[in-house]
Amino acid sequence: MVTRVGALVHEGTERLRASESESPRLDAELLLGHVLGVERTSLLAYPEALVGDGQVGIYRVLVDRVWPRGVSKEDAQLDEWCKQIAPSTELRKWFGHDPERWDEFRSRYRGELEDRDDLVDALVERTTDGRVTLVFGAKDTDHNQAVVLAELIDERRRSAG
Repeated sequence: MVTRVGALVHEGTERLRASESESPRLDAELLLGHVLGVERTSLLAYPEALVGDGQVGIYRVLVDRVWPRGVSKEDAQLDEWCKQIAPSTELRKWFGHDPERWDEFRSRYRGELEDRDDLVDALVERTTDGRVTLVFGAKDTDHNQAVVLAELIDERRRSAG
């Protein structure tokens, strides 16, 4: 996903305004500058600059078995394509991104991941060194394998303490 700096500042400002921040615009600029690792003045000078989530996430890994349609390898800006951690073809086809099958998909996929502990552990390890962006091709951002992986990574990080 690529967004303009100005749009991110605007969205942040609106969210902070809703939370009754005393200076929502300044807070949004400072927060975005911190996340991107740039000075606030750079954000103000280049509001049309594009920001990709790869600039926020240190390590980008595609967690799909198939390449997302319409996305070039250059545009994806991946560090890794981990097909092996994706749901099996059978599970992916059965699920079909049907939200009514979500709970069962989550359960079955977690079962598949038990046999791929080394791959999950590698992602958990990457999160200790920095940020990880789990990239996926599904349009539904709430019901896909990256959501299940993120939950599992968070659980393992918490239990590791």
